[in-house]
Amino acid sequence: MDYVRPLDWDHAQVDLAGGYKGQYIYVGESCYIIATKVPPGAGGPPRHVHASDQTYYIIEGQIDLSLGAEDLQIPAGSAVFIPAGLPHQNFNRGEVTEIHLEVIAPGVHPTAGAVATLSDVVDVPGLAGFVAASDPGKRGTDEFTLDWLVNRAKGATNAAIYLAEVPAQKGGPPLHVHEFDQFYFVLEGELNVEIGFEHYTVGPNNLVILPARVPHRQWNDGDVPERHLTIIAPEPLTMDEPWDVAVALAETGERIA
Repeated sequence: MDYVRPLDWDHAQVDLAGGYKGQYIYVGESCYIIATKVPPGAGGPPRHVHASDQTYYIIEGQIDLSLGAEDLQIPAGSAVFIPAGLPHQNFNRGEVTEIHLEVIAPGVHPTAGAVATLSDVVDVPGLAGFVAASDPGKRGTDEFTLDWLVNRAKGATNAAIYLAEVPAQKGGPPLHVHEFDQFYFVLEGELNVEIGFEHYTVGPNNLVILPARVPHRQWNDGDVPERHLTIIAPEPLTMDEPWDVAVALAETGERIA
């Protein structure tokens, strides 16, 4: 399995008018993760709904979004949560290319159950999305800080997303596992990741895939802070107990086959 996958528009599976491109970086049962590039003047499919929840995180530029009865302009560094069944369509009315990451959870193919929505159908009673802006003032410990954007407490039950920052020469918890799938999308700096017995140095615009029960840890060997987006699918039902379980690996070197 390729645990580290780059954003690469030459391998985009979606290619629409105006240079609109989408790359399926990860496809699984818990979620799909898609990188999307929208040049000025381009737009996504006509207003539609999905059978799963969808979240956009805007990496560059500004997204114009028709969401239910609202028309929104959402800047980089923000997330927007779109619950299953809520009509929406994205555009780029700006002057620079817009790039965002899409998380569709659970992992139902985005065209499965998606239907074009009539232009006059703009709202679904009792169904609403939300926009979450990052708060650079939020801080955690000296080793690791995070800023929740989308989670169960805000109404997203199938996937949670937070921005994480690892200061220079600091790191997260020791080698551990957990019961959910986890993903890192590096935004700035370089993240050192150990997965099993392998070590990776991951730069910006790369997705790190950490399936449930796969041992891993992360830290920052660099001289500048590292920032990444963390995706958890699904988020555990409770935060009352620690999610991570420490493990130890040993390789005997004995050839058994």
